[in-house]
Amino acid sequence: METTTSSDIEAIKSTCQGERRLNGGNVCQKITVPADYSMFDSDTGVSAISERVGIPVYTITCAVDRRLLTKSGDIVNVPATFMNITIDPDSGSDPLNNISAFGWAPDSWQSDVANVLMVRQDRKPLDPNVAEAFGAYCQLHLGTYFQWCGESEGERGEEGDMRFKGAVLAEITPERWATYLEQWRYVKERGEEKDAGWGEATGWGYIRQERWHGGPDQRRGSDGTLGEGRIPPQSSLAQCERSVLEGLQVSR
Repeated sequence: METTTSSDIEAIKSTCQGERRLNGGNVCQKITVPADYSMFDSDTGVSAISERVGIPVYTITCAVDRRLLTKSGDIVNVPATFMNITIDPDSGSDPLNNISAFGWAPDSWQSDVANVLMVRQDRKPLDPNVAEAFGAYCQLHLGTYFQWCGESEGERGEEGDMRFKGAVLAEITPERWATYLEQWRYVKERGEEKDAGWGEATGWGYIRQERWHGGPDQRRGSDGTLGEGRIPPQSSLAQCERSVLEGLQVSR
């Protein structure tokens, strides 16, 4: 049993595929870190997406015995990669300084990530379900928008055009995150997530698009049942694309 002290902080270990293959357990597991952990003195290491949605979280790779992680994909941690995608619209690629362009994670988060420590910057406890939902939000919801942005800019964008990036950033707000989290919890409670394991665009991916962007009967009511929606739906990607393209046509 892990020994804790009053100065310890509840954190999360986001496990890679190999960790779960060898030891089982949940995707996000509770651990504790000392309150005087050196990362709290650093201005770096906070997921920019988490900061933008109002829950700044440090994400730091953990030491792991890689001699045991021998199978393909063992040290993959896709959600952690997506948590650290660059969202500065003015950022340019600079691999030598571990800086990536908008919509891309720095090289240090691209591969061989393995297990990742997640700790709230305000030192409040981080709930495992919130951590898992945040990983799904970054990978399955925002990931689709980042992909659309990159493809659309290449096909229709102009030099210096920020409207595609702006549409993506509109999905990264405290309100959008709160809506996703509530919907995620509802799916989790009903056992409909199909244990997507973060690595497959099933289960939680339904929240990203069709499942939660339909009519009022597909949104949760205040009484906890499906019915007339009390939760405002998130923007669907199709709506987002139409809005941006209409703006482009007007400006031209």
